[in-house]
Amino acid sequence: MVEPYLPVYINGEIISADQARVSVFDRGFMRGDGVFETLRTYSGELFKLDQHLARLDHGMEVLRFPARSADLGLKAAVLETVKAVEVDNARVRVQVTRGCGTTGFTAHADTAPTVIITVHPITQGPAEPLKVITASVRRDERSPLVSVKTINYIPSILALMEAHDAGADDAILLNYAGNVAEGCASNVFLYHSGKLITPDLASGVLPGIIRATVIEIAESLGIPVEEKPVDPSLLESADEIFMTSSTREVAPVAMVNGKQVGQGSHDIARLLENEYRKLAEPG
Repeated sequence: MVEPYLPVYINGEIISADQARVSVFDRGFMRGDGVFETLRTYSGELFKLDQHLARLDHGMEVLRFPARSADLGLKAAVLETVKAVEVDNARVRVQVTRGCGTTGFTAHADTAPTVIITVHPITQGPAEPLKVITASVRRDERSPLVSVKTINYIPSILALMEAHDAGADDAILLNYAGNVAEGCASNVFLYHSGKLITPDLASGVLPGIIRATVIEIAESLGIPVEEKPVDPSLLESADEIFMTSSTREVAPVAMVNGKQVGQGSHDIARLLENEYRKLAEPG
């Protein structure tokens, strides 16, 4: 539920959420023609803002938007909006659509983009171990959009609904090659035979900012990391599985398709979570 009193940023103006309006002809609404990023604040400080804006720029380039984050003043806008909300720990969403257009497919180069920034307070301690399933919905590793956070999340929504129908918290999507891709809104890691394994980018996974951070942390701790195609049979033999995202951080997985992961230990996930928190939290 959206809190009506929260300030939101729309096209250069900060107003309360209950006053925020976007045209019904906005191409984000009409066509899903937009990109977004989700990031976190810790004690009022934004974590990895530059990396998120760089990925947003990549998405706008792939979608052939004429503007980039610097043109739109997004860094200053995010900082301004976070300051206006006045909460220490929050989830921040930055969304850019192609703007208002016609009801047809044609995109006009001179269309002004729509920029929306929202900030929601978040209270979250160490994540409870998750129950997940492997979904019937597949991730298309051949799509030019696999590296882009578009606002069209229908495959992930369907996969999550499937998970909830099965009494699970989340789903792992396979790609069309039959290998593990990612979660509904997260990257997937396995700890297997003393190594940390995660699907490579060619498997159709989003290049997660927290994914990259966890890989760096693991390597700094001397934990070997492999990025490669992951056969789903490894989910059954893994010692640990965990999922990563900006909001979820490092979330251990307890069960996959109704079966316990390994011996039920989450030692590596908790270790990486603790090191991640040291990095993310100011001071």
